[in-house]
Amino acid sequence: MDFSKLQFFVLKPGEFKQNAWLINSAFEHWNQVWGNTLKELDGLSELHSDDFTRQDEIFCLFSEEKCIGMICHRLVDLRYTCHHTDSYFKSWTPEAMKELTRYGTKILIGSQISVDPDWRGKTGGYGLKEVLSAFSLDSLFARNDIDAITGTMRADRGMHNLFYEFGAKALKRGVSFHGVMVDLVAFYPRQRDLKIPADLRAVMDQLAAAKIKKAA
Repeated sequence: MDFSKLQFFVLKPGEFKQNAWLINSAFEHWNQVWGNTLKELDGLSELHSDDFTRQDEIFCLFSEEKCIGMICHRLVDLRYTCHHTDSYFKSWTPEAMKELTRYGTKILIGSQISVDPDWRGKTGGYGLKEVLSAFSLDSLFARNDIDAITGTMRADRGMHNLFYEFGAKALKRGVSFHGVMVDLVAFYPRQRDLKIPADLRAVMDQLAAAKIKKAA
């Protein structure tokens, strides 16, 4: 896979000063991929945009003017009880929530990892989804405003095992989410190191050539 002509953008859907074509291209990708996924899993015939627009930031990979992959990031502070009943946490047990906040209440939710079907090949033994996940985590571990990073990793697609390889802790295994089995996982950036295999790090270095840009 040739990364040399790709570009990485950090989009913030709530900031209307950003270039409309970037947001629109990212939304078109999100709508197509997740529309098909949730139709398959939940039988949804219509996908509302709320889960896109409420993200604090979206890491997006572009090939020319087409978004080909993304990961969504949303920061919540579980000091505020309103976040405890957020729909994202509907499948969480009290024990998992307690463990998630073991080292603090500022939680980064990583979600909706997606790759365009035409870009789902392997590079150096890894798919673009795995590379994007590692790239995202690497950037999040460099921040100092996050107590934990969490996600729901599909067990039927093997993503949970990849995240355990990265150093994630299992908070609850075998939870039903959108009709499939997922593991609730967490990283604690100030407590446990991120573990990225050397061969994956080499692929990430190729992706780093697609300089991250803010969508001004």
